[in-house]
Amino acid sequence: MTLLETAQRARESRNPQLLAAAVPFARVLGLQLELRDDELIGVMPANRRLLGNPVLESLHGGATAGIIECVAGLALLWRASLTVVPRPLEFTVDFLTSGKLAPVYAHARILKLGRRVANVHVEAWQSDRARPIGAGHGNFLLA
Repeated sequence: MTLLETAQRARESRNPQLLAAAVPFARVLGLQLELRDDELIGVMPANRRLLGNPVLESLHGGATAGIIECVAGLALLWRASLTVVPRPLEFTVDFLTSGKLAPVYAHARILKLGRRVANVHVEAWQSDRARPIGAGHGNFLLA
């Protein structure tokens, strides 16, 4: 089954976890996708192997950036019936504060969904959504 077929099946069954399970990097992160009041939320459980500094128990920047970019692409697949898998043209991550050994949550907002390009903004947080640990902004090719 292709990723696009999996996305369609996930939308039809309202089970976004099917989509996360189909992406190898999302599986490495342990990423789970949940619907909360029709809002798609990515959850990366606390995992010691994703620490960049085990003494301070700080998340590796790659894990933080990984959930942010993954959630952006998966949100596009979840929200839009696409004919191709979205490919990142450019993606910028802002590290706002150090992530700790705790679950990380992320939500993507699709700012523009055009025929050829989509523009997505993502925020990631831990215990308090009002205090994000990172944010991302990217453009994805849809053609």
